[in-house]
Amino acid sequence: MRWKLFGCAVFLVLVAAGWAHLRPVAGERFQGLTAAQWASEIGQWRLVMWGRSNKTGIMSFWRRKRSQIATLLQELGIQTTEERFEMPLLKGDPAALPVLIELLESTDSQVRLMAAEGLEQLREKARPAIPALLHAIDDEDETVREQAEQTLYRVDREAAGKVGLEWTIMGLIRRDSKPKQP
Repeated sequence: MRWKLFGCAVFLVLVAAGWAHLRPVAGERFQGLTAAQWASEIGQWRLVMWGRSNKTGIMSFWRRKRSQIATLLQELGIQTTEERFEMPLLKGDPAALPVLIELLESTDSQVRLMAAEGLEQLREKARPAIPALLHAIDDEDETVREQAEQTLYRVDREAAGKVGLEWTIMGLIRRDSKPKQP
């Protein structure tokens, strides 16, 4: 009798745990992942190169970090092909828009940077992100701030002009758009 009760209790615990795992996660999704899951994935990437040009603006190159298993296999002399250079959020897919907007509000500056880059790839299709970009152009992280400025300029030049952004021979600059106090 005890074993039957114990078996029933274990069964109920497993069912409850499985139900909790199968429960849908709230929030927008892109390629089946929520913004929180994408933020975790972005943590597996590193910024290899970041720079700016007066003609093309900011350029960056991201690379996925090698997993611990791939690193161990490499140390053992076993070659792996676990290299990925293309982040789906940076491919300009309009379906990523809601997730990118949510990621732009992350507490992690790397996540915000990649979100701003992803929005830039959408160009004018990212217009719904303008309020979030207007907030991001005042980001505490200089790299995120500059990327957000460039993204805003490429998404909506009129909105960018209203906050003092303009493209000059020196590249994108932000003029003081607030009237000076006497």
